[in-house]
Amino acid sequence: MQDAGHGAPYHRRSKRDEAEYARDLLGQLRGFAHLQQSHDSRAMQAYVISGTSSPGDILSFVWLADLCGIDITRLVPVPLFESIASLRDSTQICRAIWSDESYSKLLDLLDAFRK
Repeated sequence: MQDAGHGAPYHRRSKRDEAEYARDLLGQLRGFAHLQQSHDSRAMQAYVISGTSSPGDILSFVWLADLCGIDITRLVPVPLFESIASLRDSTQICRAIWSDESYSKLLDLLDAFRK
């Protein structure tokens, strides 16, 4: 697996590279939160999670987005299943996130927000 931002295969990153990657990601999400606050609620309504292969990919994004100040009720996470294996598992992945207590609350908020 390659990371577009850092080029090195994920499994060969050093601890320093991993920390730098995490700082970059959190900074980007905080920047997104700032943009979200300064733009109309109809802007930036979806966040595509490329390479989704497990419920954790989606749930981790939701947790990080909340941590960074993103109003998740204005931003729907959209899993992108790109491999044959993830496409085959997509039904189970979606069922798992929909039955997750915290994600279920988010779905209720999204439903109320959209009405």
